[in-house]
Parts: sequence; C-alpha cells; structure tokens
Amino acid sequence: MKRKWSFAAMAGSAILLVCLLFIFFLWDNDPYDYHSGVNSDLDLSKDDEVFAFSYFQQGERSIYTLPVSGGTPEPIPNESGEDQHQPAFNENGTELLYLSDSAEGISYLNKINLLTRETAELTSEDLHIRDAVFSSDDEKVYFAGIETEDWFSEDMETAGGFDVYEMPSSGGDPVKLTEEDSYVISSLSISDDGSALFYSGRG
Repeated sequence: MKRKWSFAAMAGSAILLVCLLFIFFLWDNDPYDYHSGVNSDLDLSKDDEVFAFSYFQQGERSIYTLPVSGGTPEPIPNESGEDQHQPAFNENGTELLYLSDSAEGISYLNKINLLTRETAELTSEDLHIRDAVFSSDDEKVYFAGIETEDWFSEDMETAGGFDVYEMPSSGGDPVKLTEEDSYVISSLSISDDGSALFYSGRG
C-alpha cells in the first residue's frame, strides 16, 4: 500500500512540475496579448472635431480616427501590422503623429496626412521614442527619445537616458535639445503662443 501511495505522490508531483513549467516558460500570460478595447492614449484635434485613439484588437494596437459627432471609426494605414499608439494632431488637424513598435521593441515616429492617407517614417530605429508633438506652426516636431543602444543596455548606471529632440516635420535629422539623460520624459506640450515647450522628466 505504501508503494502505491509513493508512486501516486511521485506521479502527482511530476504532473504538477510539468504544469508549472508550462505556465512559466511556455504559456504567454501577458494580458494584453488577448485584450480588446480602447487604449488610454488619445488626442482631440484643435478644432474639437475629430478624435484619434489607439484600439486593442486581440492584443494588437491600431490607431483610428472618429468624428466627435459620431460615425464609424476609420483605421489609419498599417501595412506592417506593427502596434500603433500615441497619436498627436497638428494645429490644423490635417496631419497626425504616431508611434509604431518594431519587432525588436523600438518605438519609432511616423506621420500621416489625413487628407491623402500618405504616411511617412520620421525617425529610424536608432532612437526609441516615447512622446511627440507638433510645433505651433507645424514646421517642427518635438519628441522624447533615447538612443536604442542605451534603451537596451543592461548597465543602467552608465547608459544614457531620455532627452528632448526636434526635427523638421517634413523629415530630416533629429537635433538633441537637452542633456537630461532622464529615466522618463513625457507629457510634451507647446505653449499657446508657441514660444515654450513643456515636458515632465523623472530620474
């Protein structure tokens, strides 16, 4: 009888171990992988006419626009199938900045003309972008970014951090405006007269 109980206990322990290994190593338990619903990042055009927001569909994020008056949400083009998020309108509501996530986990900056539906990639994967806004005259773009090498660095003591950059909204080379090396830079905004850029930094 003792042998039967010992065998049963060993078999039960083996099954439990296999289940634990499956949970920790094989099962993808990220809740966002199967999440559907509106994400927290959204923007409203300056004329209060159109919303832009990101929406999870079975864990994949895409950006949609929707008139405030109602209607059917319209997705922006996404041929790559990468996650899209952080929409930001320009002053006259004809263009939208947004971030796309590469397979390597780098968020890079894109722009879409909402009239022609043409898209443009503004930054490469050399920078990981967190937040972006248009200047008040729509001629420039400001964003918080960190060099990809620093983003993936395991040595946080020596790695650089986030800084504020600017670049022409038509494309070009980003120029670093700060030497913050912050753990996080977010909440970029432009003053009403366009003379000042505000942001929140930590670390």
